[in-house]
Amino acid sequence: MDTFGRLREAHAEEEREIVMCAEKAKREEKDERSKEPNLGR
Repeated sequence: MDTFGRLREAHAEEEREIVMCAEKAKREEKDERSKEPNLGR
């Protein structure tokens, strides 16, 4: 049971990192768009 608890904790930590990376990527994408608004057209 202790091992399972640690495993779940590690998984939660991984998910937080994934979410942080996704949010960072979104922010960078938004920054790129604001720098070059005509890029996609």
